[in-house]
Amino acid sequence: MNGFQACSKAIKAAHDICAVYGEDAIAERIARDWYAEFKNGNFDLKDTPRSGCPVEVDEERLNQLLHKNSHQTTWEPAEKMECSHIAIEKHLH
Repeated sequence: MNGFQACSKAIKAAHDICAVYGEDAIAERIARDWYAEFKNGNFDLKDTPRSGCPVEVDEERLNQLLHKNSHQTTWEPAEKMECSHIAIEKHLH
C-alpha cells in the first residue's frame, strides 16, 4: 500500500469514527499516526513512556510548593517540578 492509499484510508476511517461517535471523536492527523504505527507492525494500543513533561502532577509536591509561596506564578512550581506551567494551571482548575 502506498502512502497516498494509507492516508486516504486513515482519513476515511477518521470520518467513519466521527460519524458514529461525534465530529470531535478523532482528528484526521491522529488517524494517520495510528495507520503509520499499524503499518510499522505496532498494534499495541497502550501509551508508551515519552520524554518531556510528566503527564501527571505530583499533587503533594505542588501543594508544598504553593504553601511556601502562595503568590508565585504557575511558571515557578512548573520549573521546580520539571513540567509545563499549563500542566500546573490545569491541575489547579
